[in-house]
Amino acid sequence: MKMRVPVIFVLLLSGGLLIWFTNSLDRKHAPQTAERWADQTADLDELGGYKHAMAARYMRFADAAAAEHKHDAERLFRALARSEQIHEMNCADAVRRLGAHYRAPQHVIVFRSKTGANLSQALGDERHHYPFYRRAIGEALESGNRYAARVLIRIAGGEMRQIELLECFILHPDHAGYAVCPLCGNLFPASYCDYYCPFCLTPENDFIRFE
Repeated sequence: MKMRVPVIFVLLLSGGLLIWFTNSLDRKHAPQTAERWADQTADLDELGGYKHAMAARYMRFADAAAAEHKHDAERLFRALARSEQIHEMNCADAVRRLGAHYRAPQHVIVFRSKTGANLSQALGDERHHYPFYRRAIGEALESGNRYAARVLIRIAGGEMRQIELLECFILHPDHAGYAVCPLCGNLFPASYCDYYCPFCLTPENDFIRFE
């Protein structure tokens, strides 16, 4: 028994030293990683801020639609808001993984109008923003950062789905509701919902429903 105590002490000390050494290496290499991928973290940070603002805007639009008793539009806006929140979380996670820090915007100004105008404004904003991805994804691939490129490509695909659903709703309002993938933020019409998310393979039973 007396021999076991020093052995246990040595093992604990060795484990503590290993953890300290690993953490010190992480701290040493984090600035180098952040500097190397500065352009990609800047793009992801910018995209996260945009998604944060759009989520707040869609929540206000949903409140306006509810006040007008336009519940189909309310469901769409709430689904869009949740999708944007998940996109923002994924951007923030990617920024941290690349060694930088994400800071969400502190103030978001939203001008609320009637639901018809809000739908048109939302569609216009999403169309205007979409070309951002061509440049950001291309630069990520050219730099060799395939991780950042994958994150951007997945979010770009989700944003294109948002544009498509907004266009369809303006022409023919959907009464069935929507589903949002909790992992990647991909958005589905409830009446045409995939069994699995084609972006991240999340099963439909895990989708967030707005019905």
